Amino acid sequence: MLLSMSIKQKYIYYCQFILLLILPHLSISQQCISRYFSALYKATNWYIPIKAVSTPGKEIVAVGNTRNDHGYITRLSSQGSILFSKQYNPIYQNNTTYFKNLELNDVITLGDGLQVVAGTVIQDKYIYQAEYINRLGVLFKIDKFGNVIWSKKFESLNGTNNNGFELGITNVIEKSNGDLLVYLSSDYGKNYNAYGKLVCLTNNGQIKWSFLLANGLEGDLSDNRAITETKAHDIILAEIVYKKERQPQGPQVTAAYLHTISINAQGNLNWEKAFVLPTASEPASLVKINQLENGNLVLTANIVCKGIVDAQSLNRAVRIVFNSQGALLSTVSYNFPGENTIVRDVNNLAGSEQVYLLKNDNNSALAGLNSNGDITWKEGILDPVNGFPATCFTRVGTGFAVFMSSYQSLFTRLMLTSEYGFIKCGNTPVSLNTDAITFDAYTIKTNPGEPDPNRFAISDFPIKDGSFDLVGTIDCKENVSCCYNSIDTSLRTIRICEGEHYTLYDGTVVSTPGMFYENHQLPAGCDSIVYYNLEVIKNPSHLSLGEDQCLKGKESLFLNATGGYSNYRWMNQAQSTDSTFKVTRPGSYWVSVQNSCGEKTDTITVFEDCNLPILMPNAFSPGNDGRNDIFRLPSSNKNRFVSMQIFNRWGQLVFGSTDSNRGWDGKFHDQPQPPGVYIYYLQLRGLSGDVMNQKGTILLVR
Repeated sequence: MLLSMSIKQKYIYYCQFILLLILPHLSISQQCISRYFSALYKATNWYIPIKAVSTPGKEIVAVGNTRNDHGYITRLSSQGSILFSKQYNPIYQNNTTYFKNLELNDVITLGDGLQVVAGTVIQDKYIYQAEYINRLGVLFKIDKFGNVIWSKKFESLNGTNNNGFELGITNVIEKSNGDLLVYLSSDYGKNYNAYGKLVCLTNNGQIKWSFLLANGLEGDLSDNRAITETKAHDIILAEIVYKKERQPQGPQVTAAYLHTISINAQGNLNWEKAFVLPTASEPASLVKINQLENGNLVLTANIVCKGIVDAQSLNRAVRIVFNSQGALLSTVSYNFPGENTIVRDVNNLAGSEQVYLLKNDNNSALAGLNSNGDITWKEGILDPVNGFPATCFTRVGTGFAVFMSSYQSLFTRLMLTSEYGFIKCGNTPVSLNTDAITFDAYTIKTNPGEPDPNRFAISDFPIKDGSFDLVGTIDCKENVSCCYNSIDTSLRTIRICEGEHYTLYDGTVVSTPGMFYENHQLPAGCDSIVYYNLEVIKNPSHLSLGEDQCLKGKESLFLNATGGYSNYRWMNQAQSTDSTFKVTRPGSYWVSVQNSCGEKTDTITVFEDCNLPILMPNAFSPGNDGRNDIFRLPSSNKNRFVSMQIFNRWGQLVFGSTDSNRGWDGKFHDQPQPPGVYIYYLQLRGLSGDVMNQKGTILLVR
């Protein structure tokens, strides 16, 4: 029978045979590569995915928030296997500043395949027993295993204004040169105008420039906006601006505008346009903006408006096309017949085509649009069990991964459709209306000479990750080819020395401790996942006892060796896990460590007195004969070097240094100085830290 099989079939049977041999160590279930599938994931807390992206390896990364505002990130294989699921929380930095409610807003996949995540966090700070609560922007980068590579916080410098002058990051994109561009939203309280900021950062989170968006209107900015970079490397921003007027019953929204801005790569304004929205009292939102192949810009938004054909005032998904200078070219709206409809997310495809995820309380649908905005295909998406609404989606291969969830349930559904949104167990008939709408032009001037009322600072922001437990089952699929998915249930431990690295099967290099995975996808497409626990053994070469110390005025002191080693041997005593050692008298003390990465001993001297005598030579003979050529602080001195200056007899400075390893070679501007007496000023610190000054003379002999 084997002789009649194809090579592919033989390989599949061979892989299955090998898997059966190692069955005691693996969780194996026969799975089939699916044209589509539907999976249900259960957590221990209510949660909703709000944004999903795919990776170059066709894995799915979803970010979201739990009902108590904790951010989480889940990574899934293209077959729905859970690669990791983690919850992220700030690390408390001191006993006067606390953080809570890390809420994630956006995620992007970078050119290197890793992700940058944007969000906000609440800071609760106590200053002189007064409590101040403010919102900060947060941006962090993770690797493919969910480990935080770097994280930054964006904090207002007006930190003593309670419940005002707050910041948050709502959008992030990667520019063509690898820089990051974030929108920093601001809330200054009811007595200030609306402001925002575009901030350009390097790919490791260092600021390059920021652009203040002050429009001079006494109103608010919407909670979201859309950003893109053009082929000419200009930045296009779209935002919703609300105008308020003071009335007896309080400030009232009287107008709403769609505001578009073009900024060049250096952060300077190119042009700006504005249009009056039909309804001021109803909130509008922006989803995505991008550039078409012909250079035009297409913006996707949700706006309450009336169509030309359908005069009902409804919330509609609207596609707005501008030319490269911001002039309005066309508008098309999409909605379920007679119903409010929003576009939840947009995926851009090749050839200026787009796919919309449309939804309302009763319906969800995927719709493909061509470059003119015409609907070329549509499929209704329905959770057949729980009736969850769609929350986000992303392109995976030729299909689409659609997440559906609700804060009223512990479950989230993932539907991975085939091309054109098809999934037999999740499709439902759908009708969509298209209509045209019109906007009137308006004028808004950005940065009308106003000072920035909310300067900000960027600093490191420690974030820790913890487990966010998920279990998943596939309850619907159409098979294309069958093989075995396998997940190794035994956590394999890999040990490396500090400074070394380990290379995974796919070429990923890891060097920090934690849990990692390898997905050896079989030729037929099934997952073969192995998990590793990487332990990093501290290198003994880093062992240090620090600088010499003194006992004066103290009965005892503790010596502190470099931490992180499993065992220490102090002064020939038995091995101990303690990195500290108590001494009560002067002398030399040593400690040694030994492990599989090597061994090292370090020595320290404890003196009775803290300020030791300063010993300096009184002559030197720079003759390049290798004997007494340099005048410097002798190594026998135990005080700590700060600086040394040398002057000639006319008071001219001929040498100065703050480096104890440097000394005077008898030259000034590379010219040998004449023999004679020179004056030196020496500044040291005793072992106690007290400053010690000494003035003396040195005889230069030739």
